[in-house]
This record gives sequence, C-alpha cells and structure tokens, in this order.
Amino acid sequence: MEYPISFFLDMAWDPEQFNAGNLQQHTERFCAQQLGESHAKEAARILLLMPNTTAGSHPNC
Repeated sequence: MEYPISFFLDMAWDPEQFNAGNLQQHTERFCAQQLGESHAKEAARILLLMPNTTAGSHPNC
C-alpha cells in the first residue's frame, strides 16, 4: 500500500518528471530506499507484477 501512495504523491508534486520510459526507474528507486540497492531490481519487478496478480482478488464486504 505504501508504494501507490508514494507514486501518487511524487507524480502530483512533479508530473513533468514522469513518462512511459521511466516508470520502472521510479519503482526501483523506491525499492532501493526501502530494501537496499542489492534487492531493488527484483523487488521492483515483483511490485510491478502485483496489480496483474491481485486484480481479481477483492474481499467480499
């Protein structure tokens, strides 16, 4: 949950810094801050897969 909020706030603060070619770099920077440089690329790859894997799993209220 923390990454989507961080992404939203970063994009709201400076929307000009984002384009289709650098979105993964933003995710990698976030993961490096949270987990360290050694795990950043793999963590970013997994984090970017999450919307695809969780799209159909909504809790029933």
